[in-house]
Amino acid sequence: MFDSIVIKYNKRYHSLGNLIECMLFYDEVNLIIDKIEDLPSLWSQAGIDSLIRLKDYGLHLYMSTNTIGCGDITGKCEDIYYFHLDGESMRHRICEKAVKDFYGLEVLDNDKQMIVQQYYEESDDFTYSEEVRDAVHNDIYRHFLHKEILQAQLKEINSSISMYDPSQKYEYRQVSNGFIFDTNLRTGELEEKAKQQGYTDMRFKHAPFIIKLNEVYGIMELAAQKNSSLSVSPAESIIISCKQKSILSQYVNEASLIANFERLEVSQFSNIAEVVDSGEKSFAEILNLLDKAKEFKKWKSSLPNESDFLVEYHNALKSNLPLVQRLPVKWLRYLITTGLGMIPVAGLIAGPAATGLDTFLVDKWKVGEWKPAQFVNGELKKFVLMQQSSE
Repeated sequence: MFDSIVIKYNKRYHSLGNLIECMLFYDEVNLIIDKIEDLPSLWSQAGIDSLIRLKDYGLHLYMSTNTIGCGDITGKCEDIYYFHLDGESMRHRICEKAVKDFYGLEVLDNDKQMIVQQYYEESDDFTYSEEVRDAVHNDIYRHFLHKEILQAQLKEINSSISMYDPSQKYEYRQVSNGFIFDTNLRTGELEEKAKQQGYTDMRFKHAPFIIKLNEVYGIMELAAQKNSSLSVSPAESIIISCKQKSILSQYVNEASLIANFERLEVSQFSNIAEVVDSGEKSFAEILNLLDKAKEFKKWKSSLPNESDFLVEYHNALKSNLPLVQRLPVKWLRYLITTGLGMIPVAGLIAGPAATGLDTFLVDKWKVGEWKPAQFVNGELKKFVLMQQSSE
């Protein structure tokens, strides 16, 4: 359970907090950077040195090292094609440009070049394969998947246009070395309407739409190789839901489990991502939380994928524990503050001095093997709740 997740980074939808939250639950977090400006965006949140340190906690960094194009290449038809920079590694160029942009420099000194080299060495190439292009060709030529995707996009922006109306053309016709495209849709107006509703990456024009299909199919291919969940933007999720519903539903289900777990077990007022993104926590505190989470993640990995995470947590909480650890927190507080003597050392705690005790104390009575509540009721709750107490 929560073995692996692939995130196609989008600074609008993926914050440092979201990344840390994933790293607390998933054993492997595969982060794909496909825009050069996205690395400086992440560095501005985490720090240029700190992002690399997250690799020790399961982060795997990929950089897109080829670029998808779509357009007229023969004078008679259009097709999908890829660019590769010759000579020096494109990944090295991406790192170099990102560092220059981050520091606002034209020329890098030795120290900055070392940062470039470090990110070059610590990241891997992510490339769009010929198989991905062939899959897109197959779907737009034979299965008319583009119409299903476009219909879902139009529904999302409350458009009255139907792709199943014969009068609406959005056709790709295959020729020997590419395709011919024909439409009567006013695609520019549709994209403007999408932007007004917050969908800045929704595509209706044929070339950007085909490029977006390639991008999404490419990250789906990586997610399939890693048997991984997949986190993307809302517009990209429309493509995935039309193409392959199961891979999207897996992440939706896991995201829901994480959200419910945090709401019920950690705090109903804020979650891990919000606390990280508030800027109140230092990076040292974040790394400490990830350190403390190792046993929790190990326990989580032992669960069967079909099990209910919350049910498993409560079963682990209650199993093989003495009476004091199975008592509801309100009863535990009552017994401690009244000094009834049912709990060892409780008689030594004065009532007023005990009023500040909460669920953190439950885990001080450790019996037998490690339990997930030791992390959740300890470091995790302190991380989230101390943020609330300072507000």
